[in-house]
Amino acid sequence: MAQASNAMLAINSLDRYIVGGHSGPNTTANALFAEYLNYPPYCNDFQIQSPGALLYGYMTKLIVSQVQLQYNIPTVVPGKNDQFFIQDANTAIKYLITIPYGFYTPIELAAVLQIAILQSDIVFLAPLFTVTYNNINGNIGGFLFQGNDGFRFNFPSLEELDLQQAIISLKAYKLIGMNIFNVQPATQQESKSALTWLYTQYIDITSETLTKYQNIKDSDTSAQKLNSIIARIYLSGVGVPNQLGNSVLGSAPFIVVQDLNSPKIIRWNRDEAINSLDFQLRDMYGDLIFISNYANNAFEQTFYNTEFQMTLLCIEGERH
Repeated sequence: MAQASNAMLAINSLDRYIVGGHSGPNTTANALFAEYLNYPPYCNDFQIQSPGALLYGYMTKLIVSQVQLQYNIPTVVPGKNDQFFIQDANTAIKYLITIPYGFYTPIELAAVLQIAILQSDIVFLAPLFTVTYNNINGNIGGFLFQGNDGFRFNFPSLEELDLQQAIISLKAYKLIGMNIFNVQPATQQESKSALTWLYTQYIDITSETLTKYQNIKDSDTSAQKLNSIIARIYLSGVGVPNQLGNSVLGSAPFIVVQDLNSPKIIRWNRDEAINSLDFQLRDMYGDLIFISNYANNAFEQTFYNTEFQMTLLCIEGERH
């Protein structure tokens, strides 16, 4: 009886461009060109295909042992957490505030929020409206929205917004620390909740191909009930700064590495080689993570791709 052994399959999400991706020669140069031009397939939903087997042998188990994630999701994400309303308490008129997308520190976001508000029609009611960020003694701090003397305003209640407006506003509120206490009209409004600077607290990497032989399906406590999770990457990993200040986690791209103490063990059919791989990257809301598409000239032709590298151990079982 042969003793079981294992092989390593090293996966790089950028290899989608080398095999089965954008048309062209199967070379590393092709991958560099495709990444530079932001060609599909995009980083949140793709396949890695090969004309031959990526790995072949009498494999009975696959183990996800290590994942490195290059997090490139902006602090403010277009269509996700970039809009909220400020309501004039005297007339109940709501003014839409749109935050330009991108990476921000708290101080930078305060300045951008003030500009965005003064570019709205609120400027006719409160031309001296200010937004400041206060971080006293290194604590988490928050934002202070302040109008002219006598101008009373509030953040409208969810009942005053349609569903889509409410979802985007709630995600924006998580960023700037607003909650139900900011519904009450006042001449100033300050953050009543801790600021949540990361758009998503974790990223789920899923694969239908790799989990197709599982008898026990994956699940989570979300409404989406993902059933093909191979790794959940928590973003505040060891060695990554996770406090507000000049180096806020989420104010710039960063890399996080997870050595999985309790690795994902996946049942596999020993008679089947691994010929292709499929991956999806989803945020904490169950949505595919943000990408922007150069091809349709969206978002001023700026794109942020979140890539990953993964070590997959393939355990060989007994031969027939």
